Amino acid sequence: MRRSTQAALIGILGAALLVLLMDRLLVVGGSTAHASGHGAAVADPASDKIATCDIYMISDKLMESDRFKPELTAAGDKMKGELETLQTELQTMADKLKGMSPQDADAQQLYHDFQEKQRAAQQKQAEMSRDLEKLFAIKYVEAYKQVRASAEAVGRDLGYTYVIASKQKDDIQTEAVQVVIQGILARPVIVAPEGTDITEDVVKDLKL
Repeated sequence: MRRSTQAALIGILGAALLVLLMDRLLVVGGSTAHASGHGAAVADPASDKIATCDIYMISDKLMESDRFKPELTAAGDKMKGELETLQTELQTMADKLKGMSPQDADAQQLYHDFQEKQRAAQQKQAEMSRDLEKLFAIKYVEAYKQVRASAEAVGRDLGYTYVIASKQKDDIQTEAVQVVIQGILARPVIVAPEGTDITEDVVKDLKL
């Protein structure tokens, strides 16, 4: 895959993660507040059980699995093949122009055709890159929904009232400010009791 496409996919992945972070608290039990005509009633906090789950790592893992990766790879290969065909056509025209006189009417027409095809190729590349980015975004949301559903089910089965989406305490990458911010936002949990992380349980549930 071309470097520009890789950068675009990283960008869309970062955007998707920021959106998903807004929904990082998964309520899996019945402990919710509700309003009534006589005021608000809330559950006893002492009855709540809270777990954490690195849904972002699991979503990435699912995207790399045979459930999602083949379709994305096929789309990338198709894009690469079409671009290589256009590049070959352009190179053939360029090679032909080298052996022609600039004053030749046929050479001038061929040069005009070359410029038109080059512009069309650039437009085609931009369109395919956007399509690939959109496909990646759609599939990532699908993967996230599957992970979320699994986290809800696993959390409920284990008796948890809440499951909080939080990346585990690995190092935050520092190559760019935006990456640092994303890394911080993805780790809302600072302290949690040992044994309340259900990440591996969800991984097993999804058979990854």
